[in-house]
Amino acid sequence: MPQVDLSLYVMTPEYGAASQLEKIDMLDFANFVAINKFDRKGAADALRDVAKQVQRNQGDFSKRPEEMRCSARWPRASTTTESPRSTRRSCRG
Repeated sequence: MPQVDLSLYVMTPEYGAASQLEKIDMLDFANFVAINKFDRKGAADALRDVAKQVQRNQGDFSKRPEEMRCSARWPRASTTTESPRSTRRSCRG
């Protein structure tokens, strides 16, 4: 009997080299992948690389990597004097 309907794999941008993504089995099984701590250096590259790896793992080359089920969040602005910006960047599947 299944315990959940959908699964979410949360990872940080510091997973190592892009070739390390091939070793993360959860990218094969998760319905959604989230990049946490998106304010860190290299996070945008991590989101792109993860989306490409998910695309390869699923063998779904009819979609662009940006359309794969992955998402990232920036931390919310801590003061009202900071300029507003989107707090979410996502790829949809």
